[in-house]
Amino acid sequence: KKLTYSEMASRKGISNTPSADLIENGEWLLNKIILPLQYKIGIDLTITSGYRNEQINKLIGGSKTSDHCKFQAIDFTILGYSINAVCDFIIKETD
Repeated sequence: KKLTYSEMASRKGISNTPSADLIENGEWLLNKIILPLQYKIGIDLTITSGYRNEQINKLIGGSKTSDHCKFQAIDFTILGYSINAVCDFIIKETD
């Protein structure tokens, strides 16, 4: 649910439910990136943005070619870890 929640969609009463084919993209990100970060190195991360339909993406001023609209991007923060450490882990685990 965190991967598809949109405050903007909630405020505007817009559905932000991805299609079945896009859900596969989100599941890949969850299983290959998010869960390994949480479980393998025991860090707590906060998801700030996941899937956005094109209408929501436009309302928030997102890029017209945003990977969020294809459920191929998740933004998150991790307290206490540098972006380089997180990127190194992702590269290593998804190679």
